[in-house]
Amino acid sequence: MSEYEQGNIDRSLEPTWEIQGVSERQLVLVKEGHRYIFRFSPGQESKVLEGLLEMVRDPSNQLDWFDAAVLTHQMGQDMSRQLERLCREGLLDD
Repeated sequence: MSEYEQGNIDRSLEPTWEIQGVSERQLVLVKEGHRYIFRFSPGQESKVLEGLLEMVRDPSNQLDWFDAAVLTHQMGQDMSRQLERLCREGLLDD
């Protein structure tokens, strides 16, 4: 059974959001005793994805493509929640 199936993804450090607006986001992955925390500002998502790509291509790094997929999925879910919140508050036009 993989560590993902065992539930070893640390969900205690969910993305950080300010109530009135987004100040900083973070993605967290715990793998083999290492905690990977990616903090970034709104609008910097593509740079995070580029960084993940570099990390998984580096054979000396422990992150793999599955890890990148988990983090990317987490980022997408968080962006979706933020978009829903902005729509509910009427901050975005339909």
